[in-house]
Amino acid sequence: MRPTKGMGELGLAKKPVAANEVLWREIKRRKLSFRDLVLPFAWCVIATALLCYFPHLGDRLNFRVYDLKMRLATPPDRSPVLVHADIDDDARTKYKEWPWDRAIAGEIIGRLSQMGAKAVVFDIMYSIAGPTKDGDAKLFEAVKQAGNVVSAFTAGITSDKEARLDSEKLEEITKKRADSIYDRAWATHVPRVVDLLRINELRASYLPLDQLIENSAALGHISATADIDGIHRRVPLLIQLADRCVPSLGLAALMIYWGAKSEDVSFNGKGYLEIKRPSDTIRIPVDSQCRIPVNWGKIWDETWETIPHYSVTDVLSDEPDPSRASRYKGKIVVIGVTITGGTDVGVTPLDPQTPLSRIHSHVISTILTGNFIREIPALPYLVVLAVVAAVGFCVAAIKIRLKFGLIALAAICTASLALSYAAFALWRYEIPLAEFFFVFVPAAVGSLSTRTFSVELQASRATKALEKYLSPEFLNMIVSKGVELDLSTRRKELTILFADIEGFSTMSEAVEVEYINQILNDFFERMTRVVFQYQGTVDKFLGDGLLAFFGDPLPIENHALAAVNAALKMQKEMAEMDREWSSAGIAGLDRGLRIRIGINSGLVIVGNVGSSRRLEYTVIGSAVNIASRLQSLAPPGGVIMTGRTWAGVRNEVPFRAEGPANLRVKGINRDISVYRIQPEQIAGLK
Repeated sequence: MRPTKGMGELGLAKKPVAANEVLWREIKRRKLSFRDLVLPFAWCVIATALLCYFPHLGDRLNFRVYDLKMRLATPPDRSPVLVHADIDDDARTKYKEWPWDRAIAGEIIGRLSQMGAKAVVFDIMYSIAGPTKDGDAKLFEAVKQAGNVVSAFTAGITSDKEARLDSEKLEEITKKRADSIYDRAWATHVPRVVDLLRINELRASYLPLDQLIENSAALGHISATADIDGIHRRVPLLIQLADRCVPSLGLAALMIYWGAKSEDVSFNGKGYLEIKRPSDTIRIPVDSQCRIPVNWGKIWDETWETIPHYSVTDVLSDEPDPSRASRYKGKIVVIGVTITGGTDVGVTPLDPQTPLSRIHSHVISTILTGNFIREIPALPYLVVLAVVAAVGFCVAAIKIRLKFGLIALAAICTASLALSYAAFALWRYEIPLAEFFFVFVPAAVGSLSTRTFSVELQASRATKALEKYLSPEFLNMIVSKGVELDLSTRRKELTILFADIEGFSTMSEAVEVEYINQILNDFFERMTRVVFQYQGTVDKFLGDGLLAFFGDPLPIENHALAAVNAALKMQKEMAEMDREWSSAGIAGLDRGLRIRIGINSGLVIVGNVGSSRRLEYTVIGSAVNIASRLQSLAPPGGVIMTGRTWAGVRNEVPFRAEGPANLRVKGINRDISVYRIQPEQIAGLK
């Protein structure tokens, strides 16, 4: 027989009961409705709107994950044309306290020029005059003679599109230097899709001396580029000064190294900054603010797997060393301060005390080696993907178990993290996940919650439906033990009990209607309580009788014994009820109240039977019919049972039933062996 739609799983008393297969077959047949998607879809709309208005909402989480991937991933290859000449503790010991006389800086430039350095990058600002005019003069002359020095400057920058540098409010010395830098800035066309960071503040202390601006081969900004958590991850290759562009220190150094000009730089409108060289074109992936993610390698490594670094004492040494020139020849030499306790340090994903000169060298190395980190924008790509994933998950969650839904949710989140890391480690694609999780996870949880509520509602209905069949204690035991019920329609051996009030039809004609109602309510209440006491199931009330069965939905070790014990207790309850009503002085009750009980054990069909509009959890079969026929043959106040039932209880009860006797009952074409328990036997039991 095909299982009918049924009451499904028990639940909702204290906590849900383990679901049975029937309920899940019914859940799988459910059709997707608008109610199932309204909560997840509403969240997707809200989350998308929030991310549009607050695009940096997930930055902090993305930064944390990004830094972790950076630390776990294999370090990128370094460019062989880069070298650091550090003003370190050894140099400070030899040349006394920093800052030095500018003549030493001039000497460093001269020595590097003699050794064939291709570009000398000074990550040091000389914004005020030095201790001696002679020292300043030597520095200016060395810069002019070298013709390959890149000097640094800084500025206050902002992403505010309306912000402008008010040159009228600048001091005269600042305005003069700003004008000089503007004259040397690039007239690169910037398309509308690119929104460069803008210079909105300049001070004299931010800008090099006039002679350095004039004599340097190039100028590059070193403006603060840390993210909101203070960690340096990206550097804007170009920033905007009025209607022109100023390159970063690293990009300016590369232009000198390649011999390129400002007119060789352009945006291709597809997220790339292009630089034409004589032999090819370099395409650098940048974001909408022309920022490039720095592909950090090891900061310090004495095995020279990172960018080689030497003390400037090596550059200034007069000791013979045939290999010294080869360390700098044809190289981009970055000069910075790494003195212990110095302030020229910043936080990077790999080191909380990174010399800021390493930012520029790693930018240069990233571009030269082509080890670019390509960022996938969260909007629209990740958000759209999250919405699609959320809708798909919600549709699937309608027809899966809660535990599998939770497992699937955890698996999707774990797989997303693994995919994000693999994409970064293998191909250097940065896939931000905060926005994806922000949209997907609440929508998925909402879907599971909606689905759980729906299942719980079905379970609640099932529980309420079963409350009239099973005792509250029985239900609580099922819930507390997490027992799984099988309510599918199936064949099973049970014990069936029929009970009926003798002569009730005749009595009902002589007794007032309101008393009849009270008697029946009292009768059913007492009999139901007894059935529940012995873990039986009340199938239905039949006028002045009831049908109960034992051994389902939870199995009972000896369901025949449970039914017989229940029958004995029912007769005692009925005797007590008779004494109470007989003494009430109600006309027509003088004959007394007695019941007949018939019991049979055998194979029956048990389960949910009925239509889609009305179902009953019931038993059917010849074994049920036999119990019904025996009930009418039972002695008033006694019990009659088949031999099959008696065989299951004769060694468990303290009396001997009368029998066997063979009877032929209506509808059964064979003799039935029966045993009787007379009222006096029941009265003699304790």
